[in-house]
Amino acid sequence: RRGARVSFAKADGNRLPLSSFEHAVDEQTALVSTTHVCYKNGFKNNVSALAELAHERGAHLLIDAYQSMGTQPMDVKALDLDFLVTGALKYLLGSPGVAFMYARRELIDRLEPADSGWFGQENVFAYDVHQLRYASAARRFETGSPPVPSVYAALAALRLIAGVGLATIEEHVRELMSRFIAAARQRGLHLLTPEEPADRGPLAMVRSTDAPKLVAALAKDGILCSTRDGALRVSLHYYNTAEDVEAVLSGLDRHPDLLVTGAD
Repeated sequence: RRGARVSFAKADGNRLPLSSFEHAVDEQTALVSTTHVCYKNGFKNNVSALAELAHERGAHLLIDAYQSMGTQPMDVKALDLDFLVTGALKYLLGSPGVAFMYARRELIDRLEPADSGWFGQENVFAYDVHQLRYASAARRFETGSPPVPSVYAALAALRLIAGVGLATIEEHVRELMSRFIAAARQRGLHLLTPEEPADRGPLAMVRSTDAPKLVAALAKDGILCSTRDGALRVSLHYYNTAEDVEAVLSGLDRHPDLLVTGAD
């Protein structure tokens, strides 16, 4: 509707290599938009390399960190990001209704919101439908009234995470995920998630013959997982323990008929 042409970087199996972006991004590209961690296989992009590529070719970079924020440190300035978006629902331990957006300061005044509301205005009490005066800071991208209960939940969750420390959380989750992946490999399960810690996030995907049925079977044992694209998704956080990982593995052992074995 706005005259933009959308191109897609091609995946290579369960990965989205930098070379795919090198082929897709050129001097006509305005924005490169991708995830930090993919929801369907746990693959983690090298965002600093993506930022370098995008900027070399005159494009901006937007990273969706919904599947990683809250499990590792992310310095938007050190990574040279233009935009980052995420939400409180998943690893930030909040509830639905709260999202976060970072925009590089020098880009803010150049961008006009496609959708707005009174919270995005310079004076939130102006109520002037004839003159829209967007706020000069990133607040200009806000819309209407936020869900106040969800804001309180998000604040409490952020304080909880900050109290533990993202570096501590990252190390803990990495150890648990390495334990799970090694044990799954030993069992011959078909994993869709990279083994290398640098290439994966806080979730692992296991191929299943009937993922919804497997999720339901595990839930009966008090093991809460999810399913995406025909695979079981196991998500880990700081509150999880080695015993939790063993419980998931034991649960999988009880349902071999619902699992796919073999290498990628």
